[in-house]
Amino acid sequence: MNDDETATGTGEERRAAGTPFFYNELLLEGGHGVPLPIVVNSKRGFQAVVRDLLVRARVEEVSIEPTATTLGAMLFGCQEFIAGSQDLLDAGSPADVRAASSRMLRACREFSGSLESAYAILQATEGASESGVAFAALPCARLKNLGAAIEAFFENTELTVTMDLGRLAILEVRLDDLFDECSRQLERFYSCALNRSRPELFLEFARCFYRDLFRRILPDHIFDPVKNQPAGGTERSGLLDLLPELADSVREPQ
Repeated sequence: MNDDETATGTGEERRAAGTPFFYNELLLEGGHGVPLPIVVNSKRGFQAVVRDLLVRARVEEVSIEPTATTLGAMLFGCQEFIAGSQDLLDAGSPADVRAASSRMLRACREFSGSLESAYAILQATEGASESGVAFAALPCARLKNLGAAIEAFFENTELTVTMDLGRLAILEVRLDDLFDECSRQLERFYSCALNRSRPELFLEFARCFYRDLFRRILPDHIFDPVKNQPAGGTERSGLLDLLPELADSVREPQ
């Protein structure tokens, strides 16, 4: 494929700087809900595609590697959170729940671990739009309705869940909200990767991702969102705290 062509296909594996990568065209075809039709990529694959898009956008060379490393890791985190959430819906044993919780927790740490390095994204995208208007025409459903599926899972599972019901309800909301956020970011990223002849779209995406990371993803979902706690509340209720609680609270049916 010519470097200036728009990437096309049906989801088959291609390569980015020698690394296998799936462009997940099916994800962009319409209003998918849960489960999302997504083929997983490696962190290295995300970083390779981001690096290629930065080069095409003629970003200063000194900014390319830190931005590719950080943004690629966060996109991998989006993917893994989605995959872990969908793993939870299929969980049939405490081990399955623990594995899904651990996968989502590792994904959250891809975000929280990028706090110091994320500024590279801001530097690399200086002057890019933050409107997000370029992605308004994507046919993807904004809300994926994971919350209803998660609620049904806990209502119908034969497993014993000893987690406090109030905190379980908070967890369900956090999972639903972050699932929608991660889906939105991946859909926008793949639309950029499939339109590589328009690198300005990618710079707008990256700039918006940086804004969303500090405006919503970290404060509202990953860390303890103090502003959402009941008056006088002292228990931390971000996903970094709730997911380990879930993993520790599941038992075989009694």
